[in-house]
Amino acid sequence: MPYIAAAASVLLLVVFYFLFPNNQDGHYLTAIGEQLTIELPDGSVVKLNANSSLELDVASFDEARHLKLNGEAFFQVKKGGPFTVTTHKVEVRVLGTSFNIKDRPNGSFIDCYTGKVSVGLEGSPDDIFSLTSGKGVSIPSNTQPKSTQFTPSDGPSWANGITHFDAIPLRVVMDELKNQYEIEFQSLELSGEVLFSGSFVHDDLPAALD
Repeated sequence: MPYIAAAASVLLLVVFYFLFPNNQDGHYLTAIGEQLTIELPDGSVVKLNANSSLELDVASFDEARHLKLNGEAFFQVKKGGPFTVTTHKVEVRVLGTSFNIKDRPNGSFIDCYTGKVSVGLEGSPDDIFSLTSGKGVSIPSNTQPKSTQFTPSDGPSWANGITHFDAIPLRVVMDELKNQYEIEFQSLELSGEVLFSGSFVHDDLPAALD
């Protein structure tokens, strides 16, 4: 029995290492309701939102600053060579700037806070969006991309513990709540015409639901 227990403990440690590799190998994960600030080898800083992942090759990062994102993150990039972030649907290229990427099942959304950002669509190399401060692009899964504008600040509201919406489908809002809180909703099918404008905090569930 002691041998079985010891073997089980070793197996659990191995499983934990591969499933939750937030260490120096370039794989970063956040749980529901968790945020993580990452300093990259070149001094750039990434703030990873809840329920997201980021991957980079540490050994070759100085030669090719390339990252893979699933979820949402805010990037503050040091000037240098090309800096590229790929998601399931887009490729974002910069030299030195700050920008936010949200990659969700319903689409990809990129906002440029400082500098200049180039956004290319997967499978459409000729479709390039060039963004400057206060400009963004919304790339829904089932409609055409749309340019957006906003008032740039130091960063997205979620980085300060608040998620804000402006005429967003309610089902999308509910999905974002599930990224910050371990909750499930029981509801009828929601029409895409049911829109919500407002915000919720990340550290108080009753207040967020209100």
